[in-house]
Amino acid sequence: MRISLSLKNKHYADNFHNIRIEIHKQTHREMNRRQIARVWVDNHAVYAETTDGLQASYEFDLWPRLLQADDKQRQNFELSYFGIHWPELDEDLGFESMFHAAGLCEITVGEDSVCYG
Repeated sequence: MRISLSLKNKHYADNFHNIRIEIHKQTHREMNRRQIARVWVDNHAVYAETTDGLQASYEFDLWPRLLQADDKQRQNFELSYFGIHWPELDEDLGFESMFHAAGLCEITVGEDSVCYG
């Protein structure tokens, strides 16, 4: 999308420039955002895969609540825009941090370079 305006007042021209930069940054972030396609767990780790096939995981050794949980508790998770939540265990893991730990993305201010939904 391209917007062109002729602004004679410097104040309005400066504000328009700032708005244009913010729109560009937001569009760039959205273009680089990866979507989670599926999440699963086994006896050792939790895994996530993006729609373009990238996979990342966290071993349960890093998370005492998940390590000590039984299979039924581990399987009882909910997905949100930002990550995975185990309500029974009161544990949360973020998608972006999982993929960052695997070297597959950078940490962003909004923590949403990798998201679900």
